[in-house]
Order: sequence, then structure tokens, then C-alpha cells
Amino acid sequence: MKSSIYSSIICVALATTMASCQYKDFDEYDGTVPVKVVADYSNSGCQQVPAISRVLFYPLENQSNPFIYDIKDSAIVNLPTGLMQSFAYNNNSEINRTRGFRDATASPVIYTDRADYRGIFKKDSLDNTIYYDYPDVTYAAWQTEEVKGNEKVSSADDNRIFLAMKQVTRPVTIEVRGIRNASFLRSVRMSLSGIQKEYSPVEGYVHSNVSIVADGTIDTKDPDKGNRSVFDDKTVIDTLRSSMNIYGVGQEGHTLTAFLDGGNWHKVLSFDVTKQLQAQREGMAPIHVIVETTYNVKDDVPVEGGFDINFKDWDDTEVPVDMH
Repeated sequence: MKSSIYSSIICVALATTMASCQYKDFDEYDGTVPVKVVADYSNSGCQQVPAISRVLFYPLENQSNPFIYDIKDSAIVNLPTGLMQSFAYNNNSEINRTRGFRDATASPVIYTDRADYRGIFKKDSLDNTIYYDYPDVTYAAWQTEEVKGNEKVSSADDNRIFLAMKQVTRPVTIEVRGIRNASFLRSVRMSLSGIQKEYSPVEGYVHSNVSIVADGTIDTKDPDKGNRSVFDDKTVIDTLRSSMNIYGVGQEGHTLTAFLDGGNWHKVLSFDVTKQLQAQREGMAPIHVIVETTYNVKDDVPVEGGFDINFKDWDDTEVPVDMH
């Protein structure tokens, strides 16, 4: 009798358990399926694969907000079935900012904030230019995929999204050649105007054009750097250099501005580089900007009162003294 009762209890328990498991599987299916996502940098020119890439998936068959994941080189994520717009970018920059990523109706944008104004001087009293940092090197991918499957899909290999990352920033090098006696300068910064402020993969996105600023270097061959006098007759021809990354070149005019800081004085040099930038506007090749100047830094170095004495330029002269 007891054996019969125990057998009945076990059968009921097993039946209940099986029904419970079937119901749980059906209840857990939330309309998403596992997907294998790969961020591939092999053809991007990237020397070191970023530690983190951010991937956003925008469902195209409804207006739900995007699914956002941070991955390394690959990961398995859960996505709804149907057409999916995917956007990926390297998420390892402290300079680059983003907006429009969490809104299904907005365009995803990567941009930079205003620069610090260290070493930047107004050209004149009417100059109200706003300067922005240049972006870090940015890689991105933008494509449409179809996610297939249903609640019976059990392997991410049934859906694979391969994101071919490419560089979307262009390197720019700048040279100001021919400047005289640049060793009297303490520092230099340079800016380019008419440069695209942001990047968006959306076709037809309207970019804003701004002035991008970067630090510069003083390339001088002056062996007496730091020990020169404004009164000497020596002239050394030097070069000022700078580099930056940009998202693109706008269609308006372009000015290269060099901000020269001498410590207790400054000078602003401006050059029209519209033809140079427009000639290199298309494509993704590096951009080179080269200008010439005959500006002599010594002309603007302030001269303090009194004599400037440099003993190494003196010669010993014996003067006889009549003691009678």
C-alpha cells in the first residue's frame, strides 16, 4: 500500500516538474535570440586593437530604442529578430563624445567638446572664434543585418554579425616654414577653420564646421637657443609644426592660425589655406598643409630698459694709463 502511494506521489511530482519546465521555457522567451557579434579591425590600419568597442543595434521594424553592448573583439548578445541597423565604434577615447545613440529617431554622432584656451589669443577685438579639440583616432562600422530565428534558436552561430571596422578620422600635418628666430618662442598652438566638428554614419547628415586646435612644436636648429640676445645680428630660419585628426573638410574657406607665445608677449599669424584643403577634401588619405613666412620673431620680442650685456661678444683691450 505504502509502495503504491509513494509511486503515485513520484509520478505526480514528475509530471508537475515537466509541465513547469515547459512553461518556464515558453515564459523566458522574450522575443530575442543569441547573436555572435565580431568587431574586426584587421583591415582598418589599426596597429593595436582597442580594448573596448561599443556596438549599437537599431531595430528597423519598430521604433524601439537601440540595444547597446560594449564588447572586446567578439561577444554573444541577445537581439530581437528582424532587420537591424548596427553601428560600432572604438570606445577607448577620453576626448570623443557621443549623442543621439539612445534615441531610435536620432542620428548617432561622435564629436568633440570645446578646447581649453591655453595659449590661444584673439586676432583682434572682434574675434569671437570658438575652438574645439581634435578627435582621437576613430574607427567605425555601419551596416544592416537580418537577425533570424525564434524561441527554438539555441546557438549564436545561427546568427552572426561581422562588423568590418574602418578608420573615419583623417590625419593632418601642418608646417609653417621660413619663420625667423623661433627659438625666442615659449610655445605654439595652431588651428584650422572650416573643419567638420562631428562624424555620423547617417547619409545626408548635416555637419557643423568649426575651428579645430592642436598643440604645436618649435623645430629650430639654433645652437644658442635660450642664450640669444634680441640685439644680436644672427638669423636662424626655423619651422613650426603641428598635427591633428579631423572627421572631414567643410566646403567653406579655411584659415590656418598660428598662436605664438613668447611668455610675456604673443603674436597671431594667419594664412589662407583654402586651396590646399579643398584640393585634399575627398578621400581618406593624410592631409598636408604647408605655408611659408618671413616673419622674424625678434621683431616682436619686448626690449627691457637698460643695456643688454653679453660678455662673450666683448674683446679684451689694453689701454695705457699715464700715471704722471
